[in-house]
Amino acid sequence: RDHADTSIQDYKVFVNPSLSDVVATTTAEALAMGKFVVCADHPSNRFFSRFPNCLIYRDSTEFTQCLRTALSSSPKPLAPDELHALTWEAATERFLDVADVDKWQAPLEAALDTILHAAHNGMTGVEKLRQLVGA
Repeated sequence: RDHADTSIQDYKVFVNPSLSDVVATTTAEALAMGKFVVCADHPSNRFFSRFPNCLIYRDSTEFTQCLRTALSSSPKPLAPDELHALTWEAATERFLDVADVDKWQAPLEAALDTILHAAHNGMTGVEKLRQLVGA
């Protein structure tokens, strides 16, 4: 079942105990749906810690406390900027910021230009090669 299935709309808590789910799409979907998320203190969950409905635990005692908090209270509505942060558009923006494509593109293009310029000058400066290719 996916997040749109009406049979899961009444649940208000999503527990993600995984320490290996580095994408954590289900966690993002649960937060975007206005659910509490209970998840482990792990680098893959660090992004979610800024959301008020994300309850992070470090051990079994904290897990129990987080679960009790979630079950005994109501999730807070997310602000528009928090909802936007959970979209694929925002995820792509974060990826491009981290990848910083422009930072690498300019030096690579400059290096390629230098190599091609040197190859062109080298080939056109050899008269026999020029005659061989019909110049």
